Parts: sequence; structure tokens; C-alpha cells
Amino acid sequence: MTRILGNPYQEGICPCCGSEVEYGQRNQMDNGGTIDWECPACGASGEEGFNETFDGMHYNVQDADGNACVYEPEHPHKPWLDPALYKPISTILPAGHLCEETQDLLFRAQTRRKRERVWMDGSPVDSNWVYGGVALGAGTFSIIYTYSPVDKYPVYTDTVCQYTGINDMNGLKIFTGDILRVNYGDIWFTVLVRLVNGAFICQLPDNEGYVHFDSWNTANVKLEVIGNKYDTPDLFE
Repeated sequence: MTRILGNPYQEGICPCCGSEVEYGQRNQMDNGGTIDWECPACGASGEEGFNETFDGMHYNVQDADGNACVYEPEHPHKPWLDPALYKPISTILPAGHLCEETQDLLFRAQTRRKRERVWMDGSPVDSNWVYGGVALGAGTFSIIYTYSPVDKYPVYTDTVCQYTGINDMNGLKIFTGDILRVNYGDIWFTVLVRLVNGAFICQLPDNEGYVHFDSWNTANVKLEVIGNKYDTPDLFE
């Protein structure tokens, strides 16, 4: 087995030597698929996953001698590079909790931003979140509406977040814009939840890329909501 030190997978880049790959056969599946590739520089080969666009993973990667290639963290302070966090790269992962019409949709947004108002002593007033369906406006404001009771709230459009359909280790609903602590034994780091190409993903620290929710090895990893990018952006490092 060849162990690779460095960054997570990159589109069109050989994970064994960092050179550009040459693409071959396209293997279409129900949700995305893979594209065969070979590296003219080192002779490695593999399959690059896609879901309309690059899905952040390579599969069945082998070096020129036919040895499997897996990532190993180059820097101990970057635990998100540890392959034990993720499902085996030989597994074709689904698209990452795609938004489905059958899923019960839930949104949230802010009627008041944090620090938008202050108390008499100058301390900031907390933000105010409301939950329900959403009618997106063309400008600064949108509407969050509810049925029981029937009500509607003007909200800031840029704070509209969607429920991922996944709850954290404490049972809290995970929304886009949330900051999660990834717990892996005695090691932890933070990720930012985003919606990309119709799939819910977790942005990794240090601009190291992203992973789909379905990529986590749930036998080793626990996710915990610790804040969000609107109220506590400093928590995402």
C-alpha cells in the first residue's frame, strides 16, 4: 500500500504525484458516477467521482505497481486528513444527502441580526431566528411562514438556511450555515455546513476542500452543532 502525504483529493490532479491526469471512460451511475484516469507522469490510475461536478473524491487509486494509494496526514495539526475519518475510498459514495422533493423541507432565518441592536449598557442583543417554510424575495428580505399558527416573518435573505435532514449527536437539527465540531476520539476540529450543487456538504478548515455528509465514517466520527456562521463565525477555524 502506498501512503500519500498532502492535501485532500483535487479535481484532475493525480493523488500520487500531483501531476495532471488524463481522462478515459466515463462510468455513469444513478447519482453521478466516475471517470477513469491515468497519470502520464507516474503511471498511477484510478477513478474520479462526480455528481454533475467533481464530488471531492477519487476511488480505486493505484500506483504504477498496482499498490493501493491512501491518504495519510502530513501534519499532525490537520486531523481532517486522517483517512480513518472517511469511508473506504473504494466505496462509491452517494451524492451527499441530496435535497429531495419527498423530504420535509424546513428553513430558518433571522428577523434580527446579532449586534443589530444593543442594550442600554452597550452589550449586543442576540439574533432572532424563526423557522418554517420560505418565500425567497428578490432583494434584501424574504418571508418565513408557518401554518400552526399561521404567521409570516420578514427575514434577511442572506440568513436563510435549510435543514439538512440530519441531526447531530445531541439530537439538534443541522442546518446549512451551522458550524459543527467533528469528534474523533480525543481529537476534534470544526467544519462549516454548506449546500453545493444540490448536496449538503461540510467545508473543511484551512480551505482544504469539502466532504459530503455521507463520506463520514460514522463508526469513528460524531458531529456536534456548536454555532453558526452568522452569530459565531470565529468558531470556524
